[in-house]
Amino acid sequence: MKFPSRQSQMPIRRRLWRAGSLLALFISTFLVGNFFLPQDEKVTAKMLGHDFLVFYTAGTMARTGHFNELYDLTTINARESAIGQAAGLNIGKSYGPWWNPPPIAWFFAPFSLLPFLTALKIWMALSGAALLASIILLVRMLPPPATWRNWALVPLLMFAAAPFWGVVTHGQNTFLSLLLLSGAVTFWRKRNGLAAGAMLGLLMYKPQIAMVAGLVLVADLGLPAIIGLGAVGLLLLVITITTMPGVLGDYLDKLPKILAVTQEGHQYFWGRHLTLKAFWRLLFQGTATGKMLWTATLAWWLSESIVAIILARAVWLARKDRSRTDLMIACAIVATPLLVPFYFDYDAALLSVAAVLSASYCLREGADARLMWGWIVVFVMVMFSTPMTGYVNFNPSVPALAGLMGILAAKAAAPSRCTEERDSEPAVRAIAA
Repeated sequence: MKFPSRQSQMPIRRRLWRAGSLLALFISTFLVGNFFLPQDEKVTAKMLGHDFLVFYTAGTMARTGHFNELYDLTTINARESAIGQAAGLNIGKSYGPWWNPPPIAWFFAPFSLLPFLTALKIWMALSGAALLASIILLVRMLPPPATWRNWALVPLLMFAAAPFWGVVTHGQNTFLSLLLLSGAVTFWRKRNGLAAGAMLGLLMYKPQIAMVAGLVLVADLGLPAIIGLGAVGLLLLVITITTMPGVLGDYLDKLPKILAVTQEGHQYFWGRHLTLKAFWRLLFQGTATGKMLWTATLAWWLSESIVAIILARAVWLARKDRSRTDLMIACAIVATPLLVPFYFDYDAALLSVAAVLSASYCLREGADARLMWGWIVVFVMVMFSTPMTGYVNFNPSVPALAGLMGILAAKAAAPSRCTEERDSEPAVRAIAA
């Protein structure tokens, strides 16, 4: 099989530079223009970072010994409202539950010693540092020679992508997740299962983000990965039991109820989730309250089973060929939002790890038009799907992700050039004889 030369990849790179530069210019124009708008029309600092209010409140409750109320909706709502009003935030009656495992509240406890707006600025600075470190790790995943024309596309396209601005405007923790995932993949590619497992164990502060990658890591690297994941999990368990007695039971008991109240008791923004569950729920029921219809549930479980089987087959076959490791990891990352029940649109920034792995594979093996177009479609759909779902009960990002996952799975499971050449040797010798 003949693979395209590096020269054939040049037009693709030029197109990416042009598209990324135009998008970056478009976004920059809005950012600069905001400074010249009237005061009552411009976006101000007090309109941003409201998701950090949940983290700040949880840190305050842990620090002041009220951790037993972390999963009490009435209490955390009242505390968020009080903190938000004191900071002058325009939050109205909106609030966010504390979804994370209990010990993660300790991470935010030091922030709660500062006034909210000061803590938010420090949090944004730390998030920016995590993003910069993530970009460095992602750039190092590209094969040599890593010219600036290749590696500079990583920060450019991230800046031009909608999830980046979702993280920035909400004050979310996705850049920290991106750093942990990038670190885990870096160790994974070096076959260091212990370190990769430990990094994914830390990423379990958002269990839905790390679950699929953790299972694939264990399937690929075995016992060292299990030890890494288990060691971090055990440490977090000990911290919870010793510093927050009784909270673990609350977390396990109340979290499903919190999800039910939030998603079924009110009109919920299902269009902002990139999951198969949200896709079918939105398609069958829109944003109406109430439990999920049995038809939507059936479609969800059926489609999820298909995705899981395709991923499992790709992982099983890719394990036999180390040249397909990047594709296998990318496939697991792209499959994650499809397989988990909770995955916001801003967390799609984590897909940048899979995009870089795909680019790394193509730079080594040759450009692939299907894979390139698969990523372009996902990039565009994620940008426009959230506003689109406000008008129609259809989220195009989900089928776009499913299509991309299928492309990655097919490439990960396909025989490599070495395998094809090895399999053809007996026939060649027979013909020669």
